[in-house]
Amino acid sequence: MKLSSLLTGIGVCPAQTDAKVVNITDDIKKVREGSLFVCVRGETINGHTLAGEAVKKGALAVICEEQTDCENAYLVENSRLAFSRLCALFYGNPDRKIKLIGITGTNGKTTVACYIKYMLEALGHKCAVIGTLGADTGDSVSETGYTTPQPDVFFEALSSAVAQGCEYCVCEISSQALSQYRVDGAKFSLGIFTNIGTDHLDYHKTVSRLVAAKARLCSLSEEMLINADDAYAEVFLEAAKGKRAYLYY
Repeated sequence: MKLSSLLTGIGVCPAQTDAKVVNITDDIKKVREGSLFVCVRGETINGHTLAGEAVKKGALAVICEEQTDCENAYLVENSRLAFSRLCALFYGNPDRKIKLIGITGTNGKTTVACYIKYMLEALGHKCAVIGTLGADTGDSVSETGYTTPQPDVFFEALSSAVAQGCEYCVCEISSQALSQYRVDGAKFSLGIFTNIGTDHLDYHKTVSRLVAAKARLCSLSEEMLINADDAYAEVFLEAAKGKRAYLYY
């Protein structure tokens, strides 16, 4: 896909060059000739410090939140959000060609994902799954390294599911992924909330921040299915206000 098309797609001024982008990544190890490198601030490494190295390795341009010395650098307000949306565009918006079901919650994501896959397939629908067990995209299974993979891996897997004739894809969506905007380039037909526990507080620090992160799935979903027995059900109902929300017990 051409660089100018990708940049225009996320509301950035067209590129000075209209070269073809071969991949989009925030990992300096994956940068090669023709890459689009996204500078992301991590917990230990600030990708902005690697912008120059990315260009030397052949990156056509870099996406960043702060000024760099690179000639082909394009500023955005949120690099992580831009990364997700760019990957969705790069892979042809595969979420528009398949029905996405996203599941968030501390426990039960994998089990619920498997149940839904089995039920849909029993009804004659081909269904992919992206989650803890990897990316099962219909005719192939691959490891992703995360419960919810990074945007480049996530949207590539969705594209593969579409190519393999899947009608549905069930996705486990972690709180870290939601707080890092990994799937913000996608729209889910249905979001499911299972429960809130105290895992991942090493990352979120407080329960309120953990709940807020998981509740972001409501903004990405057309409809929500919410566990009424969970203490935080009302938070999800409020986040889903204006949409169809169903309770289960």
